[in-house]
Amino acid sequence: MAAAHRAWIFSSAAFDRLQALPAVRPGKNWFDEELFHVGDETATGLTVGWIGRFEPSKDPLAAVAALAELRRSGVTFDA
Repeated sequence: MAAAHRAWIFSSAAFDRLQALPAVRPGKNWFDEELFHVGDETATGLTVGWIGRFEPSKDPLAAVAALAELRRSGVTFDA
C-alpha cells in the first residue's frame, strides 16, 4: 500500500492523535489580518477565500458550484 511522503495536519486534536506516524507534521493556519476581519462593518458583500489544493480530492468544482448557487440566491460578493 502506498503511503504519503509527508502530511501536514492543521487540527491540533488530529495532530495529537496522529503525531506518532513518521510522515505527520504539524501545520499552522494563518491569514492576513489586514485583508480579513471578523465583523468588518465596511464589507458590502461576501468575501471568499480558498483553503486547499486545487485537486480532485478537494473538489474545487464543488466550491464553484456552491458560489454559483449563492449568487443565484441573491448573495453579493466583494470585489
